[in-house]
Amino acid sequence: MQHIKFIKINLVNDTLAYILGGTSQFFAFHNGIYDSLYIHNGVKDWDVDSNENLWIAADTELIHYYNGVTTIYNSTNTPLGSDKFYHVKIGTDGHIWTAGQSENLLEFDGTDWQVHSIPNSCVSVENFTLDKQNNPLVAIINSYPNL
Repeated sequence: MQHIKFIKINLVNDTLAYILGGTSQFFAFHNGIYDSLYIHNGVKDWDVDSNENLWIAADTELIHYYNGVTTIYNSTNTPLGSDKFYHVKIGTDGHIWTAGQSENLLEFDGTDWQVHSIPNSCVSVENFTLDKQNNPLVAIINSYPNL
């Protein structure tokens, strides 16, 4: 029997949670039952929106998974030809925010992309979070600018 180490859990609602097992396998824990959901190598970060959509930042791809359907965003269908996705966060308004190896944050509302440039000409986004008004607070190498 294979043992899988669960390393992160994200609660969606009272009956559903998504769990990352190891570094590549996602599970849905729904009403006390585990279901293998999705497998992908290179997972850097992930989040789940209020509609049970799983968003995975996986190095060269941003993956959207919902109900068995996968949509992959990469350098061919994102602004700036972005091909690095290291972080992903979901705003309370449902917008998807992602960052990779660049001086920009990308915001996706499900239809259109917006590019948000980071001041101070930083090399890369170390991490970021969203405040209650869906404004990003960004950690760069030596400071924390607010866009």
